[in-house]
Amino acid sequence: LLGDDVYASDGSAQSKTRSASPTRPAMFMLSLQNDGPFAASLRLRGPRSVPGCTVRYAIEGRRVTGAIDAGSYVTPLLTPGTTITLAVEVEPGRNSRRGASCTVRVGARSEVPTGPRDVARLTAVRN
Repeated sequence: LLGDDVYASDGSAQSKTRSASPTRPAMFMLSLQNDGPFAASLRLRGPRSVPGCTVRYAIEGRRVTGAIDAGSYVTPLLTPGTTITLAVEVEPGRNSRRGASCTVRVGARSEVPTGPRDVARLTAVRN
């Protein structure tokens, strides 16, 4: 999700931290690529909220938060090498303290039975 040809099911190999505030959410852009030899779709999953933060998702400007939270969002069919961008917005709660952080794990797995599963770990730190 964050690194080309890097996979980790726990997010340890792909993590990013950004500062945020209740009026300026942390924005993460995840490039999702079909690295396989055949056309395939990716199923995406991530939480709508984590303690202290609200999370929103969009693909091509279209909000898909509910479907990603439910684990039911599937990308269009991607030919080998094709990418699609997932925008992830992490907004700290209004009552969060400076320095407080929240971490969101966003997963993608190929709809091909033997395809890889990947997780990115995104952390927003309240400034």
